[in-house]
Amino acid sequence: MSLIDLDAFSLDAHKKKSLLHYYGDNVRTVFLIGSATVLLSLPIFARVIADSIIYPVTAIAVFVIAAGLANPAQRWTMVLNTIVAAGAVAFFEYQALLVSGLPATTDWQQSFLFFENHALALLFLVALYYSIKTTRGRLLKKNVTDQE
Repeated sequence: MSLIDLDAFSLDAHKKKSLLHYYGDNVRTVFLIGSATVLLSLPIFARVIADSIIYPVTAIAVFVIAAGLANPAQRWTMVLNTIVAAGAVAFFEYQALLVSGLPATTDWQQSFLFFENHALALLFLVALYYSIKTTRGRLLKKNVTDQE
């Protein structure tokens, strides 16, 4: 793809552009915070989620890849971030509901995992909001103004 193929949403190397309605940096930050949270808490919950340890590890990889691909010049990365954020909200809320359905114990890890999954679902809800705003703004193409 050449620079000529990029539409008005792309960055011009000779002019500084302000990208209105681009929140990809916010989405990237949320993805990285969520990934770090899951990664750092894995050793704590290894016993609780031993049977399904592949899911959080895969989720970490998906979030980091999506964060790394996010950029204002490619529409597909914005759509990808929207899909990943929506999947993350569903995944973590589902996990929270699964943990809440486990037999009640006095294990603090189970309670903490429940609250962590809820917090992560809320965090990725913010990412979903910003990624939808970015995708909508990109589809409207009324979002680039020159800064002087």
